[in-house]
Amino acid sequence: MDTFKRDLVKSAARSLDILEYLADYPGGASLTDLHQRLHIPVSSLHNIVMTMVNKGFLLRQESSLIYHLGPKIGQLANSYFEQVDLIQLADPYMCRLARLTGETTSLTVLRGNLVVFIHKVNGESARQIVNPVGTMLAAHATGAGKAMLAYLPENELDRLYPHEDLERFALATITSKSKLKEKLQEIIRDGFAFDEEESTPGIWAVAGCIRDRHGLPVASISIAGLVGHIKTKNYPEWCQPIREMTAEMSTALGFRPTGQKALVSTT
Repeated sequence: MDTFKRDLVKSAARSLDILEYLADYPGGASLTDLHQRLHIPVSSLHNIVMTMVNKGFLLRQESSLIYHLGPKIGQLANSYFEQVDLIQLADPYMCRLARLTGETTSLTVLRGNLVVFIHKVNGESARQIVNPVGTMLAAHATGAGKAMLAYLPENELDRLYPHEDLERFALATITSKSKLKEKLQEIIRDGFAFDEEESTPGIWAVAGCIRDRHGLPVASISIAGLVGHIKTKNYPEWCQPIREMTAEMSTALGFRPTGQKALVSTT
């Protein structure tokens, strides 16, 4: 490992040490305290702490120059507990879908215009699609992503996709915002979304959206498999369970549908 990389690793470790120390001292600590307790050189400590302040991981009380944990920590904690709760809610349904289909079932959340895989359950099929937890894919090119994009307010969709042209990942990828909006209307009507080799050639998926009490997307559950293998199964029969199970999970989160009115428009 070269010197630059070693310095980066050392800085990352020291940043984590600072966070752990301050977590145990809600009254905060000064630079001198951190230097004495953590044995970080003052020059390095100052740069690390200022970076963490600028990123929101630390707060500095200007009158006393005392440092506390910052708001970013709370945001990360909320995201963590939301994901844990989602996994606990979704896992039994995902296990049922994996048994029903024999294919990989995944739980994803929307982060900007990407989907992030946060949980998966493998089926019994010998040919499994592997998207490890933490994998990120373009939302407009996946069934899971489109299932969630369909229930965003139009202004949010336009913020995520400010341009008409969308990135192509495979021959079947939707490459225009207007076409994407048309597809999202179909998804709201049907209650599920497909990925028909739009993200990766040879990969097919069907997905449904889990919604919160306001009707906004929280997560998506999807079933994915190799096209050649999927086509030998009764895959059209998987759409109804996806729709029913995601509706049940949405109800558990407080969603009460008042109709299938689209939140996005094609105008």
